[in-house]
Amino acid sequence: MRYMTKEWYMLWQTYPMPDRLRTELEGVAALYREAQARETLPEKLRRNFMFHDGEVLEAAAGTDFVIRLKSPYSDYQKITFQDAVVKQETPPVGAWWLYEELYCHKSGVGYEAHILFHKASGPRHKQTLLSDLFETKIICGDILFE
Repeated sequence: MRYMTKEWYMLWQTYPMPDRLRTELEGVAALYREAQARETLPEKLRRNFMFHDGEVLEAAAGTDFVIRLKSPYSDYQKITFQDAVVKQETPPVGAWWLYEELYCHKSGVGYEAHILFHKASGPRHKQTLLSDLFETKIICGDILFE
């Protein structure tokens, strides 16, 4: 994650949140929006690559990396990252998709997806710990939705 890091997420959980901290965190979010505005992503991909609060039902790696999930914010339940290389931890079944960042790959071909997941180490109702969060980085040729 370049912007919505584990640390950023944890700071958003601060309650009550001091005004100085809110301003700092909103500044990071604004930098992210500016970076996204510079990306030349296809509009359909930009619009559909959002699975906030989606529960991972399956994750399978091969030539393609496929995640099946159920998200209240998406009509799609399957994401296929074609010709994928997973650079960090793959999400286990039961993990929750929190935030995503999507970029055109620096090679000029394909995409680079950064996803922040939550996998509770204890009861779901307990306070989130930094160790419950992990990031996945996926480099791929294309992204398909079903």
